[in-house]
Order: sequence, then C-alpha cells, then structure tokens
Amino acid sequence: MSLQEDRVKLTGQNGSIVVENLTDETLGEIYIYYKNSAADLFYGGITYRAKVDAGLKPGKETTVMTRH
Repeated sequence: MSLQEDRVKLTGQNGSIVVENLTDETLGEIYIYYKNSAADLFYGGITYRAKVDAGLKPGKETTVMTRH
C-alpha cells in the first residue's frame, strides 16, 4: 500500500496521528494502518487501523486519537 505522501502528511504523536491534506481538493474517508515499533523495529503481529472521516478540506489537518 502507498502512503500517498503527495496527498497527505502523517505525523505520529504519543497517542495520536495528525493528518494534513496536501491537495487542493476535499478528501474522502482515509484509513491509516499502523503497528507498534521500538528502535525502528516493528513487533507483534497486530496491525491497527485509524479512520479519518470524509471532508478533510485542502490545507487543513485533523488529529486522530489512537488507542494503541
């Protein structure tokens, strides 16, 4: 899967992910898949998913709270 780096900027924070719309159009639903990591190594077999609802306007950002 592609990170769509030309369309969105993802910034991981402790307990959340900030998603910024880099396009000139309003985006639909966005799903972000992520894993736990430490020292640049992924561990565990679990992949988590976070959702950004449709309607992220051009140049705007939103914060998605993560539980893991």
